[in-house]
Amino acid sequence: MNQSFLNHNCCELNRVFAIVPALNEEATIGNVIESLQSSGLTNIYVVDNGSSDRTAFEALSAGAKVFREPLPGYGRACWHGLQQLPDMCDWILFSDADGSDDLSKLPEFFAATQNADFILGNRRATASGRAA
Repeated sequence: MNQSFLNHNCCELNRVFAIVPALNEEATIGNVIESLQSSGLTNIYVVDNGSSDRTAFEALSAGAKVFREPLPGYGRACWHGLQQLPDMCDWILFSDADGSDDLSKLPEFFAATQNADFILGNRRATASGRAA
């Protein structure tokens, strides 16, 4: 990724925090984290929502910080992740752990931060997203 593009046309990536709620996603969580990292993100919080597989281990191995939310529910996992964010957070990115989000579009999102307070992606806008 072109580092000068990132430095001059978008937010500071060290102030973007990704929250990835996860439940039994050991097969996909590593690839999701790798995709986030390849977009320049380093602050990746996986919230394990009671997995019975190796989701937490795979997330840690891939370089994410892992938190556990024992109460079930996607919203609970998202909320738990939000409670972990530091004051220096400027942007929050939610990503699904199953690999259904098209993370190749992140540079466009990062560029849009210059003129936006809120950015919402729509994974159902593509055939692959609808299939997921």
